[in-house]
Order: sequence, then structure tokens, then C-alpha cells
Amino acid sequence: MYIFLIIISLITPLALLIVGLVFHKHYPNEYKPFVGYRTTRAKKSKEAWNEANSYSTKLLIKYSSIILVITILTIVLVGKPCDIMGIISILSTLLGLIDIIIVYVLTEKHLKNMFGD
Repeated sequence: MYIFLIIISLITPLALLIVGLVFHKHYPNEYKPFVGYRTTRAKKSKEAWNEANSYSTKLLIKYSSIILVITILTIVLVGKPCDIMGIISILSTLLGLIDIIIVYVLTEKHLKNMFGD
């Protein structure tokens, strides 16, 4: 059960980190309906699209790396109590959700500053 909870705790930050790394290297240069940072502001121009995808993936890599380190340190420091590991799993997932929200807010703010409304 302990190993399962460790895996569950690491899935969200690792998935976000992998997505960030892959899209940072290979984000689409043109708007695609299912791939990339797709908001109204990002789709206004090719420059906005490229900037949004580049900027958001850098933030995603940065914040998911922080969450991953925090999660690993917490797992190491806590040890084997399974009830606490369950809480760590939930917190790791919530931090991943917060990560996505922060990336969205900061990217939209960045696009607004660069390209206006």
C-alpha cells in the first residue's frame, strides 16, 4: 500500500513536468484545436500563440518541478505512515491543480501585457 501511495503522490507533478518538457520542445507553431495553450488571447495572432505556448510551458516546468521536489522531500521526511501518505497524495494532486491555475493566470497576464487586450 505504501508504494502505491508514493506512486499516486508522484503522478500529478511528474505528468505536469513531462507535459511541460514535451510541449516546450515540440509545441505546435500553428493553432491546433486540441494541442497547446488554447485561450482566446493566445489565438489572436501567431506571435501571441507562440509566446503563450513558450511562456506557459516554462512556467509549467518551473512550478511542477517545485511541486515534485516538495512531494519527494515530504515522502522522505514522513516515512512509512500510510495515513499520512494518503494526505500527501491528495495535497500533491491539489498542488498540481493550483499549478495549472497559476500557469493560466500568469500566462494570460503576460499576454495582456505584451499584446494588449
